[in-house]
Amino acid sequence: MKSTSLVFLLSCPILVHAQHAEIAGRSVEMMVVSKNDLSPQPWPSNPIELVTAPAIAGTSNVLRMIEDNGIMADSQALALVYDLNPGVSNLAALQAGRALKLPKIQGEGTHFLITSGNLIQLTVDPELRKDISQLSTSLQQFTPLDPKTTSDPSTGKELSQLIRWFGIIGSRFADRMDPPLTHETLVELKGEGQALNRILSQSTEQRRELTAAERGQAAAIDGDMKLIFKQFNESLSADIPNGADSFAVTVKITGGDSSTLERLRIYYECNGLFLTEKPFQSFREFTDSSSGTTQSIQRKFYEFWVAPDGNPNDLWSAPVLVPADAASPVPVTLHLKGGLSK
Repeated sequence: MKSTSLVFLLSCPILVHAQHAEIAGRSVEMMVVSKNDLSPQPWPSNPIELVTAPAIAGTSNVLRMIEDNGIMADSQALALVYDLNPGVSNLAALQAGRALKLPKIQGEGTHFLITSGNLIQLTVDPELRKDISQLSTSLQQFTPLDPKTTSDPSTGKELSQLIRWFGIIGSRFADRMDPPLTHETLVELKGEGQALNRILSQSTEQRRELTAAERGQAAAIDGDMKLIFKQFNESLSADIPNGADSFAVTVKITGGDSSTLERLRIYYECNGLFLTEKPFQSFREFTDSSSGTTQSIQRKFYEFWVAPDGNPNDLWSAPVLVPADAASPVPVTLHLKGGLSK
């Protein structure tokens, strides 16, 4: 199996706070830490590479295999393992003999690293995590929630719960006790944290209650966050936390001829972001946008729509919300708006 790698040429053993790599399509920050107390350690003077390497399930505990590869076996390393192995959502229940890809450290500096009692600690999507942590801190200024923010008890409960959840997420990030999170979930956390912060800031500055549209946004964010926080809660009781759950979605497009459909793409976005982002920035798209196509995606509350290829903000269909608890495969029918088949 071919390995992909990024080489770090380090000429002297000085204390370096972090080095950066990319693996499984994600930005990764690397630090040398002591295996005993996680204190930062000098980088070896010889080169180190972060690569993907083959492994076989059942030959050893997955956490042990990660550490044997020179990497601290925590939730962020597990996030990369899940990314490297699409279709795997429970590393603790793998069938023996299944082929895997794992992150691994190799190079001339690896032997010195390991014999010195050190490991590489990985931080996945460090900039996103930094932004989410800052939002977590910022949102705490709104607790306890000002009664003037909303007179609706349900909205007040949702807002207080969201602020508390973001506070816990920030603490779990700081302690490196968060579950294995996908890039998509981190983007969602940042975007919805920004939206929540904006809603509350405007309400406070303008000394007014939330509008009906803002209450709707808060409710959508609350629904999205319930799924994410469920993953945070479940990870506390698992030696090897699960990865993201997924479901299959089949999209049928009606109302257009074949030449029209060829120019369209199927887009989707988390419900809370769909209601708050204009123009859309965190959207995703189907790899195959022909009518009747099926794709497996992360299980979330999604809005689906069709738009011209490359222009997701020009909606050619009304959006359709798919609930996160829908049975897989989920059928979605998108009707082209009248007069757009051209």
